Amino acid sequence: MMYKMFPVFLSLLLVALLYPSQSVALDDGTVIVAIDAGHGGRDVGAIGVTGVYEKDINLSVSEKLAVLINQTPGMKAIQTRRGDVYVKLRTRLAVARNEKADLFVSIHADAFKDPKVRGASVYVLSSKGASSEAAKYLAKRANFEQVVGGVSLTNKDEFLSRTLIDMTQAAAIEESKLLGQEILAQLKVLGPVHKKKVEQAGFVVLKSPDIPSVLVETAFLSNPLDEAKLRKRDFQTRLSNSLYQGIISYLNKYQINSKIARGFQSHTVVKGDTLSQLGVKYGVRAVDLRSANNLEDSVIRVGERLKIPSGRTIKRHRVARGDTLSELSEFYGVSVRAIKVTNGIKKDKITIGTVLKIP
Repeated sequence: MMYKMFPVFLSLLLVALLYPSQSVALDDGTVIVAIDAGHGGRDVGAIGVTGVYEKDINLSVSEKLAVLINQTPGMKAIQTRRGDVYVKLRTRLAVARNEKADLFVSIHADAFKDPKVRGASVYVLSSKGASSEAAKYLAKRANFEQVVGGVSLTNKDEFLSRTLIDMTQAAAIEESKLLGQEILAQLKVLGPVHKKKVEQAGFVVLKSPDIPSVLVETAFLSNPLDEAKLRKRDFQTRLSNSLYQGIISYLNKYQINSKIARGFQSHTVVKGDTLSQLGVKYGVRAVDLRSANNLEDSVIRVGERLKIPSGRTIKRHRVARGDTLSELSEFYGVSVRAIKVTNGIKKDKITIGTVLKIP
């Protein structure tokens, strides 16, 4: 009887071991995001109606997204390719794993025989793709020296290793869906979408067994309107912002162990600072600032270092042609005054290329 119950006990033990490891971020709270610019080099990807190459669009958007992530305290971006180079699909996965990435975002542009089809789509790995990947993962003995889902596969027999991989990947797929939903929600605000919900497919770049991964088809290069947008740098900037906001939204909602979600921030008081202004800047109440810093009243002194409790994450937006404070206010759901106070802006005019903090 005890022998028959052992697999059940083992499964419960594995769940306890594996599921905590699904929370992203290193021990210091840094969230590492692997950004994968699809295609590259001799692999041009889709070709637009005017001859633009998908590989170039993917790289441009990826680089803009990397800048936003690297400008965010507690986050770091790694890129699977830099420049116009060909990188094998499995190598892209290896880069993410070697860098201990917490999230994987692959950026592409779609194409179809019908030029009327347009809009963005988001994909995560299908269960069928996951099952076949587990078999391939175990086929190479070198993989037994690796750590999957925080548990070493060293000295584990094939059955146990397969169980570890299957369970870890199942959890990673569920996390991928949550990440995909947040990114898709932001893309819906940006423009039309082709698929209204997160789809599942067997893309190779999504097959890491323990990294939540999504593939974003930003638009259709075969559609004249979509291609015209993708060629414009200001739209690429807006697109990268949408991807960034989706990632931040996912971290805030579902990953309470990350530095981003915990709001590990501090502020050194400068002349003119008040608690109410800092509250607007960091998206927290003045009373919470007082409580976090054991202040008896609202008096703060120049040079004093204040702890900033968890509030709304400070986002970043690079101003593109046509952007206005009122449009940004509506897009991000914050007041114009909050944006101006956070960035020290006195006038209503904003300059193209400026990176604004969005409270």
